[in-house]
Amino acid sequence: MKTNICYSMGKITLAILATIIIYGTGCDSSVDSGNGGDSVTLSGRVAEYDETAGKAGNSMQASSLTSMNGVEGAVVTATAIHADGSVSALDGQATTNAEGEFTLVVEGEGAADHVRVLAETEDGFEASAVVQVNGQSSLNTRPITSASHAQASVYVAAKAEDDAESHDEGVTKADASVIVHVDAASEINSSANVAQDIGTALAGAVKAQGEFRSQTNADIDMSAIGNAKVDAYSRFQSALSTSAGSTARANAYVELENDYVTIFSDNGVDFETQAKLHQTGSALLLKAGKNMSGHVETSIRKQAELVRAHATALAVEAMLEAEGASQARLDALADARVTLVAEIRAATSAETIAEAIATYRASVHAETEAHYSIDASILAAAEAQIESSYTLLNETLANLSILLGGVAEATAEAFAGFYASAQADAKASFEHSGLSEAEAESAAEVVVLLYVLK
Repeated sequence: MKTNICYSMGKITLAILATIIIYGTGCDSSVDSGNGGDSVTLSGRVAEYDETAGKAGNSMQASSLTSMNGVEGAVVTATAIHADGSVSALDGQATTNAEGEFTLVVEGEGAADHVRVLAETEDGFEASAVVQVNGQSSLNTRPITSASHAQASVYVAAKAEDDAESHDEGVTKADASVIVHVDAASEINSSANVAQDIGTALAGAVKAQGEFRSQTNADIDMSAIGNAKVDAYSRFQSALSTSAGSTARANAYVELENDYVTIFSDNGVDFETQAKLHQTGSALLLKAGKNMSGHVETSIRKQAELVRAHATALAVEAMLEAEGASQARLDALADARVTLVAEIRAATSAETIAEAIATYRASVHAETEAHYSIDASILAAAEAQIESSYTLLNETLANLSILLGGVAEATAEAFAGFYASAQADAKASFEHSGLSEAEAESAAEVVVLLYVLK
């Protein structure tokens, strides 16, 4: 892992940041050579919006999406982003019109791959966005806003950490766009430290998922997963570039969220393993959030909880369906999942997130008890057997430093060990209570996954 321990304090303008990266980091011509100098035409809009608007929207990103005003007179330039996080300047410059619209023709090494479009005004406004060019000669960008700027900053920071050799390996734009909540954009943009810390945690989270696959010998094509994330971002980018209003923009984020949560199961991975992968990765994001300001911590927690809770709920339904649960029971679980996801998206504090999860866990407990014809005391006894393994897991995570090497491997090992020991203990408890071996095993799978959300 490449770790940058020399952070800049305070707000750094894009011009200065670009200069630091270009001359301080340099560009490796062996990676992401792009189109070797062919021109690419990028058309889009630079906008700012009311960060207090739209709090009741239907997406985790819906707030701040309702009122977007074009920024006139912004100077628009671009840099190519290479897989190692370094950047190289691209030739070309444009100025936005009264509606904030621009057409930018760029050329240079990497112009046909991943480009960061940057916009600045004389009065201090700055924004940027990562554009996935995919070899096209022209395309419309997503709106260039403070939210896309925060996501771009985290993405570049993460790519400098993840040791990947291409943009479809390691951290992708989809990872950054899902995890970086628009409501935290202003705080992320005001400090290079915050973007760097989130980027480091995100790189560790994605790497931990790969390590979990290796340690558990799960049959997962991580290259296919990376390609699927790139495709999901392409759809997201296209949807945002043509969105006509706040509802369309919110829906674009919802689609990206859903694609992200099911990225593994859509590529042949079973739902239980998918939930474990998301639980493992989310742990590092939740840990990183605890070291940030209250608002950013809540934002990161909401995104991490949304992903792992949604994946866990899908796994619970899949496992009980495989055990022959009635359609009425499956419908009740699906309804509980929809409510859970909606309440986490609408949450404004750690307390409301916890309440949503507690309500969901109670619903699953009731359906599980009814399905296996057991009373609450039997399920509680099984959870009591899990507690020691869960405590050990949390103690291990608490002692890890995200900034040090080996954190992804240690996190994956801790979770693999937890799942193995906790499931064995829960299964033994259910068997002792009278369930058959097969019933005890399936009930233990549900209870263990659910317990991680505690």
